[in-house]
Amino acid sequence: MTIQKIDHINIIAPQPLLKIVRDFYVKVLGFEEGFRPDFSIPGYWLYQGKQAIIHLAESDEESRVPSQNGYLDHISFLCDDFDSVLNTLNKNNISFDKVTVPGTKACQLIFHDPSGLKFELLFHPDNSNK
Repeated sequence: MTIQKIDHINIIAPQPLLKIVRDFYVKVLGFEEGFRPDFSIPGYWLYQGKQAIIHLAESDEESRVPSQNGYLDHISFLCDDFDSVLNTLNKNNISFDKVTVPGTKACQLIFHDPSGLKFELLFHPDNSNK
């Protein structure tokens, strides 16, 4: 077996929070809600192009185990158009840290989504207008 790429991430949350998380990814990161199979649990699939990268599923508070993410620290997306992303984060009052990767010209914007997941948006000088 050969792993080729990350297919998707899955976030579970109670329905009211799930809608807030969906709206965050659509409004702030430009995902589009799209087709989702008719699973027995409600949720949303969020797309970039033809790929459903973020899967959201409803879960009640009682079934969520606080340590279920283990040692997961963050999810990272390679991005372009730094100025546009920076403008969108600022316009939506999203707090973030801007970090230059030591020894490189790469830049990271680090922030949390409404469910508490930490994200890194990575920009390399060759694929960004930064």
